[in-house]
Amino acid sequence: MKFELYDVVALTSPMPEEGLPEGARGTVLQVYEEDEKRAYLVEFCDAEGMTLALLTIHDGVLMASG
Repeated sequence: MKFELYDVVALTSPMPEEGLPEGARGTVLQVYEEDEKRAYLVEFCDAEGMTLALLTIHDGVLMASG
């Protein structure tokens, strides 16, 4: 699935090294495309809006979150 700037997405698997569980929600801040491959800069925040992680994530690890 292709995501666009400011889409809200969720992780399809946990990222324990970043302290993020499966289903953690984040916002797409940048979209990178090269040779039909896509990656996204995603910001994950806590309930107060503090950034927990700012990660570049490849396509296939994210799903739409509504």
